[in-house]
This record gives sequence, C-alpha cells and structure tokens, in this order.
Amino acid sequence: MASHVDRPIIFPLSNPTRLHEAVPADILKWTNGRALVATGSPFEPVTGPWGENGADVTIEPAECNNSVVFPGIGLGSVLCRTKRVTDHMLIAAVEGVSELSPALSDPTAALLPGVEIVRDVSVRVARKVIRAAEKEGMATEPGIPGEEEGDGVLEEWIREQMWDAVYRPLKPVKMEGASRLARGELRVVGSFERPGG
Repeated sequence: MASHVDRPIIFPLSNPTRLHEAVPADILKWTNGRALVATGSPFEPVTGPWGENGADVTIEPAECNNSVVFPGIGLGSVLCRTKRVTDHMLIAAVEGVSELSPALSDPTAALLPGVEIVRDVSVRVARKVIRAAEKEGMATEPGIPGEEEGDGVLEEWIREQMWDAVYRPLKPVKMEGASRLARGELRVVGSFERPGG
C-alpha cells in the first residue's frame, strides 16, 4: 500500500488485540511512519525516526471504535425524529468525524478523534445527520434551527438536549431510619420477589 500512495490508510483487524492482523509498530516501520493507522483495540504509541532529518517522532495509533460515531448518529436521528436512517445520513456522520481528525493539523497525531471528546464528536455528527435528514425529507421534528441560522445555533440546540450522566450522590442510611424499600422489605406484585422480601 505504501508504494502506491503517500499516506496509506491501514485499518488492521485487531479485536481482540491478541488476534491482530498487524501491529501499528510494524505498519509504521514498514511505511517509514507515513501510514495513517487505526485499530479495533488500543495499542501503545509508536516512536521512530520519521521526523525532520530523521528525528524521533511518537505517533499515536487511533482506535477505530464505533463509540466515536454511533452516539452522534443516534442523537441526530432522535432529535430530528427521522423516518429512517439512510445511506446519506451515515455518509454525513462519517464526514462529521473526518472533519475532527487530529491528523488534519498534525501528521503525527491520531487519524480519528479519541473517545475522550466523544461528546464534541457526537454534536458534530448529530448536526451532519440532521442536515442530511432534512435534505432527504426524513426529518419530522418541527423547530429545528435552519441553515440560515448557522451551524453554531444548531449545535447549541443539540447540546441543550443531550443527556448528561450526572447522578445524585449516594449517602449511607441507618437501618432504623430507612424506608421499607431501602431495607428490602417490599414485595413486587406477581411471582417475582425482591431479595429479602
């Protein structure tokens, strides 16, 4: 692949890691650090003499994981109440992820954004999915901010509706002050009983 293109994109099957087709260290060595590598499971960063004048450079292989794109596809689909998910919507989702590729600004950076910024990626993907659904006449939700209002307004509309995993803090309760439910004494109607009930 490296003999035909300047920056070959190589996605070796690697999940589980022990059954990998190729490891990023070998791929980068074979391509003199030119390959854009994304794997199905995590691998350590690779250091090699691929910088200016043979200087050592560390390259972090991207993890090509559906957790980066699927939340945004689902979010966009739900928010615009699409009739169905189309090929154009999936292509738009991929374009949204590709626009956030760290490798666009740094050739030694990962090809795909990491899961640590999945919320930002999800907003971008959702925006692209919504716009694609609108163009195809699939979006049924009234009140979606229009293109004339700009991408920022739509992204804010999306963020306002995203679920935040914020949980109430737990606090210990003494048995004498606890409710029957907390003590495990309530029964459920039917054949199933709660433990202790």
